[in-house]
Amino acid sequence: MFDAIEKADMTVIFPVHPRTQNRLRENGIVLGDSNIRPINPIGYIEMLSLLKHSKIVFTDSGGLQKEAFWSKVPCVTLREKTEWNEPVEMGVSFVTGVESAKIVNATKYINSNYADLKTRFTSNPFGDGKASERIVKVLVETIE
Repeated sequence: MFDAIEKADMTVIFPVHPRTQNRLRENGIVLGDSNIRPINPIGYIEMLSLLKHSKIVFTDSGGLQKEAFWSKVPCVTLREKTEWNEPVEMGVSFVTGVESAKIVNATKYINSNYADLKTRFTSNPFGDGKASERIVKVLVETIE
């Protein structure tokens, strides 16, 4: 997987959890000598800032997939399936698993079609953010 991400023609910032650092070390994987720049774990606000300034997100996190969508950043999902199919159907998120060829292909596709991909973030399949207002309205109408 890392070999595929190393082929991306960009710097990749990788906030690494301590357990992941241990697993990398145990498996003889050394990062930092390539375009992958490992950093210590960061907080939510710092992560949103990194995300806002990103061109692509590589993640296996369900939460980060959705944050990438809301931040209008194309996402490569390093899992075999996702619970967030809407961005995949919109063509702004790509489920690759950890297969290097799929990761490389998704990254090349995003880089080659970046301007078009950015135009696909015009609708929000997760709603308009006004569910609570509608719920209150229904409750008030029901009580009256």
